[in-house]
Amino acid sequence: TRIEAPTIALALKIASEALSDKILRDVDSHVREDVKDQRDLMGPKTLMEIEEAQRAIVDAVKQSMEG
Repeated sequence: TRIEAPTIALALKIASEALSDKILRDVDSHVREDVKDQRDLMGPKTLMEIEEAQRAIVDAVKQSMEG
């Protein structure tokens, strides 16, 4: 399952720069910059929206591990 950059950006919206860098360190540099740009340009989001994006990523990782 592919996780789109906007979902990753939203999931990392409230993460520290250090944590974001750690998570994105193994991602293609183009994707990394896209995620960072989208996160920085994104307006305010609710905690519920951020948690939904985080759950979507966890679910995608679980699905990829199962199949």
